[in-house]
Amino acid sequence: PASTPPLVRGADRLRRSLRPSLLEARGGNVAGGGDDADLFEIAHGYLARIDDGTAAGPVEEPLLVGLVVGGEFSTAKGLCDAVLEGLGVSGAGLRLSYRAIDLAPFARGRAAEVMLERDGRSAERVAVVGEVASASRGRFGVPGPVSAAELRLDRLAFAPPISRPLVTPSDYPAMQRDVNLVVDETVPW
Repeated sequence: PASTPPLVRGADRLRRSLRPSLLEARGGNVAGGGDDADLFEIAHGYLARIDDGTAAGPVEEPLLVGLVVGGEFSTAKGLCDAVLEGLGVSGAGLRLSYRAIDLAPFARGRAAEVMLERDGRSAERVAVVGEVASASRGRFGVPGPVSAAELRLDRLAFAPPISRPLVTPSDYPAMQRDVNLVVDETVPW
């Protein structure tokens, strides 16, 4: 219903993808003046279990990583590559390839599925990435270009753990805005 608060609208359904809710959140940021909100989410998706082309049994609950960023296809592809590399999905016996795919809400000819091939196993889709179509951007109130990606973490659980040194964050982090206020000297704070 129209009277339902935006925060809970659609919350009575299990999500099969994180992309629509991330696009909706980006649209909310744009409406609030934040045109450059790059967003990500890690959550479970709920997919019908497929066996021999027919639905069989309860749903799968894969852990997904979704992201929506400003920019064209190459922007989201680069982030997808970085996430996969950070998870250790590279090296001996592993091959990643991108295959063109037609999938909503992506623009025709601007989307791909990321296929992972491991020694002794058939290729499987571990992610989708693409540039969001103008019709979909309009539905969510998002100016373009905007791209999105979604990765299935459950299919990457085999990746070897990577040890990384701990790094102390900077005492002087980067800023996006510096606000200076001029007030009368009689104002105590």
